[in-house]
Order: sequence, then structure tokens, then C-alpha cells
Amino acid sequence: EYSKYAKVLQESEVSLSKTTTERNIKMNQVTNIRSQIEKEAREHSKIQEQMYEYHQKGLTMDKSAQYSEKNAAKTRRQAQELEFEVANVENDIQFEVVGNFQVYYSDQGFR
Repeated sequence: EYSKYAKVLQESEVSLSKTTTERNIKMNQVTNIRSQIEKEAREHSKIQEQMYEYHQKGLTMDKSAQYSEKNAAKTRRQAQELEFEVANVENDIQFEVVGNFQVYYSDQGFR
């Protein structure tokens, strides 16, 4: 009867040893998978941050382009207004000069 118990004990110890080995292998696999998940999570966060920065730069560039376009339009409008004012002043000067010649020539008896 002792040999029967010894054999059962030995089989149990072999089975326990196999199970412990399998458990250790599985724990190593879990640890490796966990490390891989953490690595991929860091990479994912890094990519998200890069995408956010790229998006922010794009928005900044869009805003900058809009501001530049707005300022260019404003400058063109101001240039047109100044050109109009210069033309008006030149016309006023011409009318003044022509008017002075007419007065001068009429005073001199010329027509």
C-alpha cells in the first residue's frame, strides 16, 4: 500500500512540475505581451501627439495665410484709395492751372 501511495505521490509531483513549468512559460508570455502592449501604447501616444502638433501647425499656417491674405487685401484697398486721392489732387491741380491760364489770358485780352 505504501508503494501505491508513493507512486501516486510521484505522479502528482511530476504533474505539479509540468504544471509549474507550463505556468512559468505562460507567465513569461503574458509578461512579454504586456511589455509589447505598453510599447505599442507609448508609440500610439507618440503618434497622437505628432498628429496633434501637425494639426496645430496646419491651423497656425491656415490662420497665418488668412491673416496675410486679409492684410494684402487691405493694402491693395489702401493703395487704390491713395491712387484715387492722387488722381483727384492731380485733377484739382489741372483745373486750378487751367483756370489760372484762362484768367491770365482773359486779363491779357487773349481768347
